[in-house]
Amino acid sequence: GWGTPTGFPIADAATTVYIVSDAADTYTGTIQLIDVSNNDQVIVESEGITIVVKEVLPTITVATIPEVTASELVTAQSGAISSFDPDGVPSVNVALTKGSKDYSNVRLVVNVTSGNANNIQLIAKDTSGNWYDIVKTGWGPMEGFSIADATTQVYIVSDAAGNYEGTIQLIDVTNNSAVVSESVAITVNSAQTAEE
Repeated sequence: GWGTPTGFPIADAATTVYIVSDAADTYTGTIQLIDVSNNDQVIVESEGITIVVKEVLPTITVATIPEVTASELVTAQSGAISSFDPDGVPSVNVALTKGSKDYSNVRLVVNVTSGNANNIQLIAKDTSGNWYDIVKTGWGPMEGFSIADATTQVYIVSDAAGNYEGTIQLIDVTNNSAVVSESVAITVNSAQTAEE
């Protein structure tokens, strides 16, 4: 309610009301002016009010892509990497922001749509300290994980100069649907161009 338990004198007034909700839904109701001396309704907002709270989707944010020069790939194309030294390897921060819904079975999947996926590796370390080429394996266990705000440093390795484009998708593995997708473009320079 609004006002003290003993009420207040009525007068022209405007009040800002802030709406806070932890669940996306449509809420309806009425606003009533009550005379506290006898608990009678003086005014009821007859049209009622409707508030629509929309879901805030998760977001994937890719920081500025650094300059990348073609070099040897780190490992065979199986995905899991037994040993990786990130010193001197260009990297980019990829941030996942949770949004308003508690997804409990999601994982990230990388799709290369332009350029040969066998010529580029995006390498990241999981919470157990294991390295993976997420172009091949995606990110997270196959059964998914509970979404939370997180930032991961992703290292970029390619053995062929060119332009690579693709998407990083957050997949809900319970129904194999993309919750959100972010486009990524990476230019890999030839080693010769980098030396000039």
